[in-house]
Amino acid sequence: VEGASKIGTPRALDSILPLLGTDGELSQAAAKALLTFNGNISQGVTECLKSDNPVTLKAALSLASARHIHSAWNAVVALTQSSLSGVADEAYKALDGVAVAANLPELSAMLQSAAPGAAPMIQRAMLSALAPEQPSAQYDIVSRMMSSAKNPALYYPMLAQAGTPDAVEALVGGFEGNSHSAALQALLMVENPHARDTIFSLASKSSGAERDALLGRWLTLVNNSGLTPAQAYTAYSRALDLNPGEPVKKELISSLARCPVFPAAMRAAAYFGDKHDAYAAANAFAEILKSDEHLRQGDTLRDAANGALKVFGAEKAKGDADAGYAADMLRGLLDNWTTVGGYRPAGADGSA
Repeated sequence: VEGASKIGTPRALDSILPLLGTDGELSQAAAKALLTFNGNISQGVTECLKSDNPVTLKAALSLASARHIHSAWNAVVALTQSSLSGVADEAYKALDGVAVAANLPELSAMLQSAAPGAAPMIQRAMLSALAPEQPSAQYDIVSRMMSSAKNPALYYPMLAQAGTPDAVEALVGGFEGNSHSAALQALLMVENPHARDTIFSLASKSSGAERDALLGRWLTLVNNSGLTPAQAYTAYSRALDLNPGEPVKKELISSLARCPVFPAAMRAAAYFGDKHDAYAAANAFAEILKSDEHLRQGDTLRDAANGALKVFGAEKAKGDADAGYAADMLRGLLDNWTTVGGYRPAGADGSA
């Protein structure tokens, strides 16, 4: 079977396709061979989709999707109504690989009448069909479909993928309106960094798990925004001020390591006494000092560095070897510390 797939001739294809209808290892070997078949398998797979053997149909549907056989669209859609065991479900899954933008109107109609279990698979197919389009074009297409939909919330994942300001605004409307849960799930899918301020605003008005979920998405967007260290520190600090729960708080503290600026180092040091986050804070603090030699001077940060050493020592005593390595690195920085200049506690030299 493997040899025939490498040959890639029509005769080789004809020798493999019938094996899809068998049970066991031979059918699996045939499917694997067809995934890498060195030739066009579209017509052969489409013919298999006319079979009345559910084993053949499920294997052919999987291949049609994996090999993106768009010409199989009509056959795949028809099989979503099959009564044969497991075929309809496999057909819905296959829509993702065979759909193109031209199929969006039909997918939209299917989505509106879909059973709850089928709707996510149709949405995945719509997302794939929309993906090659520019974000603004995606939004235009989706908004037109939503305008005549009985349940606009079904289109929220597609708005999230578009991610334009208008798309995000529509999701916020759902979040603040009658489709809160669906809009929240979609907002957690947005990848456009420019949506970060909107999502932060929603997080600041939320609480508990919802706030933390929004902050988690916001953090990803911030980290992909290309902010300066000072800008990033300001962003992380604002999020920490919302007092998020674990593990978002730990992620935010760890993210301070991206900001080699004095305020970030001191914000990290403020968590050395936190039993949950002291180690993450010490690691972030050490990374900040390592990143900028200009911070390795003065009394304030030297005292904080000694505090970080205590945290590393406690973790090492628990058996964490990495804490020992971090402590050694930090001691090396302290050995070359500059006491002149830098930052000192207010009033240490008699000043206010």
